[in-house]
Amino acid sequence: MVFFLPVEQLIFLDSSLIYIENEQVSDRILPTTLKEAEEKEGQLVTHLYLNNSIDIYLRNALLEKQEETAIINNYTKLLKKEK
Repeated sequence: MVFFLPVEQLIFLDSSLIYIENEQVSDRILPTTLKEAEEKEGQLVTHLYLNNSIDIYLRNALLEKQEETAIINNYTKLLKKEK
């Protein structure tokens, strides 16, 4: 039998180069039902980056890729808003 303890904080020391994998890991500690949300207080996701390192460059590149993907995935919705 496997037991999982409730997690209150998730600390990233390193990130995947695929942003959706990072999102999926973060989503694993978030409550999926109202009952779980009531039992858990608040989860904290922390990303640790070293200043003046490639980590900052990669984080910015992943954020840009995420924004571009959101635009592509919501293109028709964005067009309707402009009209």
